[in-house]
Amino acid sequence: MRARHAAGRVDAASAAAVDALLRAAPGGDGQYLERILVKERDRTVVVPVDDVDWFEAEDNYVRLHTGTGARLVRETIRALDAALDPRRFARVHRSAIVRLAQVRALEPLFHGDLAVVLRDGTRLTLGRTYRAEFEARLRGRAGSGGS
Repeated sequence: MRARHAAGRVDAASAAAVDALLRAAPGGDGQYLERILVKERDRTVVVPVDDVDWFEAEDNYVRLHTGTGARLVRETIRALDAALDPRRFARVHRSAIVRLAQVRALEPLFHGDLAVVLRDGTRLTLGRTYRAEFEARLRGRAGSGGS
């Protein structure tokens, strides 16, 4: 029992060290998240943030949507929003963050709301709280950071 507990501590410490290393951009200052570690059964998959089309909150988890499918990570959307580069990602709703390069169009909805349409056809509601910041980032003017 003690051995399992000690092994768990080593695994957690190793995972934290690997995570810290993977957060740093090659040649960069490591200010923004570059890769996400996704634990799957018997392995950990490394997902570059540039492979993610959008992020979706699910309680204390975030679902990463990529061109090849979706994966779930134990992270809050708020923490992820603070860790992502605001020049490449923007919050569009309290439960969604998009990679700006994936935005194809903005379409009107009812009552002055907008839908963000991604290249794969995904439609997300642009929350009024996030509209001004999102539009500024979409134009290439990163704001003050996470919401």
